[in-house]
Amino acid sequence: MREKLKEMRADFLLSSVLCIILGIVLIVWSEGTLNFIGRLFALILIVIGAVYLIGYFFNGLEKNLSGIAGAVLLLIGIWIMITPGVVVSVIPIIIGVILIYHGLKQVLLSMESKKYNNSKWGLGLLLAVISIVFGAICISNAFGIMELTSIVIGISLIYNGVSNIWVSWQATKSERNYHNGSTTIDVTFKKD
Repeated sequence: MREKLKEMRADFLLSSVLCIILGIVLIVWSEGTLNFIGRLFALILIVIGAVYLIGYFFNGLEKNLSGIAGAVLLLIGIWIMITPGVVVSVIPIIIGVILIYHGLKQVLLSMESKKYNNSKWGLGLLLAVISIVFGAICISNAFGIMELTSIVIGISLIYNGVSNIWVSWQATKSERNYHNGSTTIDVTFKKD
């Protein structure tokens, strides 16, 4: 069980650091980053669509589904490349879902801190609720002004990453303190 919690915390820490980095990028290059992400997504769809179509033409009629899928992906990719705002408007929703997910994980870690008698578990819970609120703001304001939204998303991601690290650190610290303070020594007494 402890090993599984350590693995979960390591994954949580890595995703938190990535959130902080992405948050900084979104604040510094707000409009350009979102358009770049939209165009990159379009390019990926175009390449996948082209690969499916090429596979269809080389394999003949036996792979009808790959031909249809390739044509659809290629057309969607071209459409998004022409109007990247479509994907850009969905990005805040995706990030909002990530923030809410991380907030829920913070709630679990805060409850774990409480279980190990950490006096700061309530602050961790408050940070979790704030992460969930930031996620809800990102989702509800997804179709607003994108530059302002990307700055808000950037701030939300930085906050989320920092609060994730703090909550995880508190949970680890309280678990370690709990186990260090409650170690039982098994002794056998022999009478001579």
